Amino acid sequence: ALGEKIRAEAKEAVEQLQSRGLELGVLTGDEASAGERWQKALGIPVNAALSPDEKMKQLMENSAMVGDGINDGPALAAATVGLAMNHGTDVARTAADIVLVRDDLRVIPWLVDLSRESMKRVKQNLGWAVIYNLLGVALAMMGLLQPVFSAFAMVASSIFVTTNAMKMNQFPLLEEKEN
Repeated sequence: ALGEKIRAEAKEAVEQLQSRGLELGVLTGDEASAGERWQKALGIPVNAALSPDEKMKQLMENSAMVGDGINDGPALAAATVGLAMNHGTDVARTAADIVLVRDDLRVIPWLVDLSRESMKRVKQNLGWAVIYNLLGVALAMMGLLQPVFSAFAMVASSIFVTTNAMKMNQFPLLEEKEN
């Protein structure tokens, strides 16, 4: 009766993350009966009665961990991305890579979307830079690209990369996405 309760927004956050193709699970130090209740309520695997070291060992490569307690600290530090709840302990907030200022798990799917969009822009800009440089060097080596045109091409490339990166300003803020 005194055990932790599942957060009101947890089920919605889990569904949103699953819809993005992410594999989810719960690692908890709580007893097995609590883990079974959580597994039924959330519909995801739950590993209960874990020590902090056992939580760390359960983390897979390229994993994210969300936590708020002292016993979450080592796993938050070991995860590829550690996310601590703002109301969590100092240990959790210090060990995490990201502290969620809003105590709402629905922020996490938005962060996943933001990070995917950011990586998409980075890859586009790197791809453009590689193509631009390969073509530019090849044309210059063949004597078909004069230095003055190379300078203009470099400015054009920089404008393209900057404009593409600035498209991130159009990414909806969390408040806009909720409406």
